Amino acid sequence: MQTEGVFTIVVNKKQEVLLVKRKDLPIWDLPGGRVDERELLEEAAKREVREETGYEVEIVDKVGVYDRPSFHDVQHIYTGIVTGG
Repeated sequence: MQTEGVFTIVVNKKQEVLLVKRKDLPIWDLPGGRVDERELLEEAAKREVREETGYEVEIVDKVGVYDRPSFHDVQHIYTGIVTGG
């Protein structure tokens, strides 16, 4: 079974990238996570940013897809801007 995930690159006016500290690994990462069943990819991206940072975002663009066949995993990468929170 293949899993899908989303990550969002959120940049402010100073061109600083929003990162979150992961709980499972001691690293900083883009806000993101798994897509729920029947959830639209962009909605999942917005939900993950909100859950992990408290910010509401508008998705601007899809910038790539990262396929990891050996892990049965596909990650969708978006850009977004903060609109609230």
